[in-house]
Amino acid sequence: MIDLVSTLILVIGVVDDLRSRKIHNSLLLGLLAFAVLFVLAYRGFSGVGYGLLSAGLALALTFPLVYFRALGGGDMKLFTVFAITSDVGTVLQVFVYSIIAGALIGLVRAAISGQLMTVLKSTALVAMNRSIKPSTEFNIPFSAALLLGWLVHCMNATPWGGL
Repeated sequence: MIDLVSTLILVIGVVDDLRSRKIHNSLLLGLLAFAVLFVLAYRGFSGVGYGLLSAGLALALTFPLVYFRALGGGDMKLFTVFAITSDVGTVLQVFVYSIIAGALIGLVRAAISGQLMTVLKSTALVAMNRSIKPSTEFNIPFSAALLLGWLVHCMNATPWGGL
């Protein structure tokens, strides 16, 4: 049941992100309240404590990416709210899967538009020289990569390959 709540949180965030290219703070506050109340009812006070630990890890993993403008603040907050319904191991796995999914989505999008080599060269230049600003032309809503990372985790975590 908790996996469905986690999925719902991410799906709602993705829908908001795709509609407006932003995840609204008012939505995130509502999702936060929902997540905490659900975890409290489902797992008790110790579950909320573990959820807060997971949320702290989610913040620690994503804050550097937000600081260097590789990730938006809304995506960081969505991942943190999601983490409240998860555990530390799940947060780590979803983070890794999401980074891979985001990179693949961006590369496929650039390849389809015929700009793959331009994106690769631009990425290399940004990596070598921090004063160069990355292009935002092929940015993807990272919330979608988070959802994909979560779905990959779910497929790997259950013997039947689903939620």
